[in-house]
Amino acid sequence: MPQEITAELNNKLIFTTTHGFKEDRRYELLNGLEVEVPKPVWFHNKIAGRIYTLLLAFIDDNDLDDDVFVDGIAVYVEDGSEPEPDIVLISDKSKLDGGVYRGVPELVVEVASPSTEKYDLNEKRKMYAKLGIPEYWTINPIAKQITVWLYDNGELNASAVYQLPPVEARVSADDPDYITKIQTRYYGDRLTLDLYSIFKGI
Repeated sequence: MPQEITAELNNKLIFTTTHGFKEDRRYELLNGLEVEVPKPVWFHNKIAGRIYTLLLAFIDDNDLDDDVFVDGIAVYVEDGSEPEPDIVLISDKSKLDGGVYRGVPELVVEVASPSTEKYDLNEKRKMYAKLGIPEYWTINPIAKQITVWLYDNGELNASAVYQLPPVEARVSADDPDYITKIQTRYYGDRLTLDLYSIFKGI
């Protein structure tokens, strides 16, 4: 049975709203309507940039025909939505139509902001499931946590949570509460990303 966002799961995956960060406004086309979304704060861009850099280096080093984009590429959903993920990994560049991708990305990533966290976990997740995107990451920059959602039977369900331990915590490398190495479904064990690299300087 598909996993729903229950109050318990919500508490596990959503970080406490941060205060004191100013967010300017921008818009995405969602369900046929322009929806106001915040302009990212600095740590949002830094995390997205690090993931982009790690994925791009792997693509270039292995001479792959895949491509990865950070911000600015909308994903077309047939209901008229064009959400703009923070990271889009694609394998078919022929589906690029200007700033819109009209295919199914291999991976989309959203770095949550205080005002978009619930939207990313609910409405956007449902849009990406409707498109059949095989893998979706939601990133909690405050908790230094990545939740991986995998597509199955028409739904994107929470599959695993990866998290760095707090700086003051003394944990062993095999502590199940702090899994710090992450792989994509698409690349499998060919590529392992380290959360210490993703969240460096955050």
